[in-house]
Amino acid sequence: MEGIIGTSLLAASLSDGAQYLCTAVLVIICVLIVANISVTIRQKYRRRNEMADTSAAVEHYGAADQTASLQGSREPVADPSAGIFAAQAAAMAAGEELAAASAEQGAAGRLLADSLLPFPLAGTSRIVYGNYDRSFLARLLLAAGTVKAYYAELANDLLGYKNVRCRISWACASFVCGRRILAKIAIKGKTLCLHLPLDPAAYVHTKYGAIDVSEVKKYAAVPTRLKVRSPRGVKYARQLISLAAKERSLVRGETGCLTAADFPYEPFASLFARGLIKLRTKGGVPLEDGDTLAWAGIERRERVSAAEVRQIALPEQTMRLETVSSSGHTRRARSGKKCIVNIDTLSAHFSAGDTVDIAAMKEKGLISRKEKAVKVLARGVIGKPLTVIADDFSADAVKMIVLTGGKVFLS
Repeated sequence: MEGIIGTSLLAASLSDGAQYLCTAVLVIICVLIVANISVTIRQKYRRRNEMADTSAAVEHYGAADQTASLQGSREPVADPSAGIFAAQAAAMAAGEELAAASAEQGAAGRLLADSLLPFPLAGTSRIVYGNYDRSFLARLLLAAGTVKAYYAELANDLLGYKNVRCRISWACASFVCGRRILAKIAIKGKTLCLHLPLDPAAYVHTKYGAIDVSEVKKYAAVPTRLKVRSPRGVKYARQLISLAAKERSLVRGETGCLTAADFPYEPFASLFARGLIKLRTKGGVPLEDGDTLAWAGIERRERVSAAEVRQIALPEQTMRLETVSSSGHTRRARSGKKCIVNIDTLSAHFSAGDTVDIAAMKEKGLISRKEKAVKVLARGVIGKPLTVIADDFSADAVKMIVLTGGKVFLS
């Protein structure tokens, strides 16, 4: 304060130009003080919310007897393909319907029908726990067009070296020259991953952003993993491929001619019938008519907090998001800043089973009517199943919705 008063007195004794300069400096100082106070208030508010989340989680799940009673009351979350499930591919009709709808949208952000987690079906004889295991080829055929294009470009580059051949196994595509391996390509979630026989220590903390996977047995021979998510990632991947080929004294030949069109979208039911997707049940129990299929390790919860879900890992298929379109409209990424809405806000303003989209949020006054895109973040506690449709979600927000029996879609 004394500094501000001193600056003001000094400005009064100076010329007009100097006075203007001192006034500007004074204004800047005031703005910085206000900004600092605002940041401090936000930090205190955030800490208070985190403490409240932690307290709620401890209160609800802390005592052993309460935990036991809650676990007894929780119902396993079922897969929508449950019900009359036969051995033929026709039994996957529900999955095919959603997958076909996703195909019209260019396979962007697809979540298959078997990834959804509604309530268990009433009147079923038993609940069987399991997961669908997708082969590399199935993942590729179900992937977004950009992933297919990245794979085609990398595969063409690898096959451009003389005597290099591609062998596709259940888990990945291997590129070998005789008995020597040049690369492996796998798909993790929605991301294409290139594995090369290079020293990972030389590329981990560089622009390549490589990951050391030498501890994974199947990647011991190709311990350097590079995630390819963009054209720049493809460029870096090709640079590392060139280095790996040079170490093996490989000679360039004719570049391959694969394109994304060589891997057309195929419905889930068709891939299941071809054996490219397999149902793995807990204990190898066969699924019979009237059974409900539930994802192993996932149980529906009556309520869950943002602090709690940070320690929970869900299966990969559960975290993938399906794109919902209306009237044949194809989803396009919206540029610009997204409006933020928190999970606890949605839980407080909507009832169990409600469908929450941007129009419903505007109607409730949760966001401005001028907003065009919404991102949902995890905060507080949710205690009801909601179907939430938004432009983006944080991973923890998806967990909170799914664990309480809700569904998540991209608009």
